Amino acid sequence: MKTADKPFALREIHTQLLRQLELFIKTHGYSPSIRELMRLMALSSTSHIRGLLGDLEANGYIRQTPGIARSIVLERLSEDINRPGQRSGAVGQD
Repeated sequence: MKTADKPFALREIHTQLLRQLELFIKTHGYSPSIRELMRLMALSSTSHIRGLLGDLEANGYIRQTPGIARSIVLERLSEDINRPGQRSGAVGQD
């Protein structure tokens, strides 16, 4: 089975990253740098942050402009995102 055939499951770390992005953008009016995200998430690798951002972008949660710093735009707010382990869609809605 190809990787593209598997549905993307939002992990807790993705949800935390989205919440940090939303809070930073609301507070400062612009998106954080990779190193700022690294510090906010208490991670020691910029490549880990880039990988997480790539996951989110590939699945429509954020948008970035290549080659431009602080270009992250949220496509979905954190309250619109289900917590990890929950099924998408609201109960009782068709």
